[in-house]
Amino acid sequence: MGTTYIEAGDVLRYRNFEGEETTLEWNQQRLVKKPGYEILLFDIDDVSFSIENDFIYMHVIRNRQNYTFLLTYASLWQEEGDNNETLPSDIQE
Repeated sequence: MGTTYIEAGDVLRYRNFEGEETTLEWNQQRLVKKPGYEILLFDIDDVSFSIENDFIYMHVIRNRQNYTFLLTYASLWQEEGDNNETLPSDIQE
């Protein structure tokens, strides 16, 4: 699983370890990983992703049954140079 997520909801977009953007999405009753078209699960009715307590979860509906899977730790991806940290006033220049 990727190192940082970009979006979690109907799809999961994340950056893999090489920094490439990867997407998990529901397509024609299958869970698909893109780029490319790697089928991870099939015969599913719906899939969604959520962030809860710093973890990414995948919620799958299959044959009217709900399943939830823990995928990975949730670390939000930030653009390079997008650092919103503020230094305490006594060490700012």
